[in-house]
Amino acid sequence: MDDIERLLDYVPIGPRFSNAVLQTLLVLLKRQPPPGKKLLILGTSSSKDVLEAMEFMEVFNAVVSLPNVESGAEVAQVLAALKVFGPSDLALVAKQFSGTVPVKKLLMIAEMAQQGEDGTLVERFFQCMADYGMSSGASFTIKHK
Repeated sequence: MDDIERLLDYVPIGPRFSNAVLQTLLVLLKRQPPPGKKLLILGTSSSKDVLEAMEFMEVFNAVVSLPNVESGAEVAQVLAALKVFGPSDLALVAKQFSGTVPVKKLLMIAEMAQQGEDGTLVERFFQCMADYGMSSGASFTIKHK
């Protein structure tokens, strides 16, 4: 379940959410799988405090917080897992990136860069970072060659 707060129609102004959806999810998530079967449910959220207030966190056995990516080397490591960027691109990203960015946003930006047609993949990646960085709160610098 990705972005649980969106499934609940959560709006921070108010705050408001769909209690019917919340109650349905709570019932379904607490239900035991059939005998002899196992079930793994992963949920993501960027609003842990909201889910705690709704008592939604109690249905999960474990909570893992994922910190922001904070260096060029970490960004290159995440991008390497995608198996799309070449070694020279990864080295350039590691050298030129500085700042912090959430992993989910980083993956979204990498996907956007793959869809582009202008320039090299790494140039599109940095352009997408620049375009998205203005509104995302992510900070970084591009060092010119």
